[in-house]
Amino acid sequence: MTVQGVETEIRPARNALARNGTRHVFAVDLGASGGKCFVASVGEGVFALTEVHRFKHEPAVLFLPDRTGAIESRTCWDDLFIYNQIIEGLRVYRREVNQLIANACGAKVLAGPEEATAVGNAIMQAMALGMVRELSSARRLVLSAFPVHLFNPKDRAVCDAAYQRYLTTTRQKVSA
Repeated sequence: MTVQGVETEIRPARNALARNGTRHVFAVDLGASGGKCFVASVGEGVFALTEVHRFKHEPAVLFLPDRTGAIESRTCWDDLFIYNQIIEGLRVYRREVNQLIANACGAKVLAGPEEATAVGNAIMQAMALGMVRELSSARRLVLSAFPVHLFNPKDRAVCDAAYQRYLTTTRQKVSA
């Protein structure tokens, strides 16, 4: 199948970032007037924290009656705005991961749709109901309905240097 001029085969992604027990977690720090989204990489001898998104938020002011019926103002966080900012932080992180995979593998990465689980569920239900007959048709339907993002490899020298450092470090641990 060709998508955005790239001949591709759709297959499951592998977790390219969980090598050697290193885990990546997403964290959010909320303050009184802003928030930050981070990705932490944690493993044996490894801890790195990278800020992926920063946002300011203003408090929401609600005017509500008290027990006597008098209107008073109450200040609270705008939960919906904060939630949307956290989702944006996750989107930024996903784009960075996709680019990192393209760089590390030296291959083009096609990514999409953003709500892949829901789309996959809906398309499987359509197939079960006979609305879509073949998996290849289902894939074409999804690709025509949702944007696909292409990540071209860049900075290959940086990835190669990091891999050489990894090999050097692991050889030292094995021989020690």
